[in-house]
Amino acid sequence: MVLAQVSNAFELGEGDVGDGWIFVRYGKRLEILQAINLSRPDQIPQLTPGPRQWLLEKQ
Repeated sequence: MVLAQVSNAFELGEGDVGDGWIFVRYGKRLEILQAINLSRPDQIPQLTPGPRQWLLEKQ
């Protein structure tokens, strides 16, 4: 399992198998976004936020 911090976001994934996720927190809100890898397979991953999958709000 890989956990990499990107600014105020975290990427969570299982190596090169399965989907990656980016977690972004804004105060009481937590967005879970699909991570999109813009690099080629022989390069270091370059992740960017994709579509939002979940939005959680603390009450």
